[in-house]
Amino acid sequence: MLLFLLFLSIISISSFFALQQAKKNDLQKRQLAILLKENNILKEKANYNTQTQNIDIKYVKSTYKYGLIANSCSLLLSPLVSSPKLCTLTKNTKVIISDCAEITDCIWYEISFETSTNINNKGWIKSKDIILFENSILKNSCP
Repeated sequence: MLLFLLFLSIISISSFFALQQAKKNDLQKRQLAILLKENNILKEKANYNTQTQNIDIKYVKSTYKYGLIANSCSLLLSPLVSSPKLCTLTKNTKVIISDCAEITDCIWYEISFETSTNINNKGWIKSKDIILFENSILKNSCP
C-alpha cells in the first residue's frame, strides 16, 4: 500500500510539473508571436524609410580648416537632410573642418569639435550654418 501511495504521489508531482511547463511554453509561444508581429511592423517601417534613389556625393578638398557655427544647427550623421541627428550645435561653437562634399548643389562640411566625452562630436553640417576661417580672416561661406 505504501508503494502504491509513493507511486501515486510521484505521478501527481510529475503531472503538476508537466502542466506548469506546458503553461510556461504556451506563454512563451504567445510572447514570441507578439514579438514577431512587432518585428514585422518595424521592418516595414524601416523599408519604407530607406531611400531607393542613388545619391552622388562629390568630395571637394576644403581650403578651410577651422570655423565657427553661425547659427544653432543640427550635427548630422551623414551629409543628407534625412540623416539622423547626432546633437545640436550652438552659435559660436569652434569647429575643425575635416572634409567637404557637394550633394545636389548643396555644400556640406564634415566637422568635429571638442567635448569632454568625445561622443557625437563629429558629423556633417550645411555650409549656411558655418563661418569659415581662411588665413586668419573670418569669412562667411554663404553669399
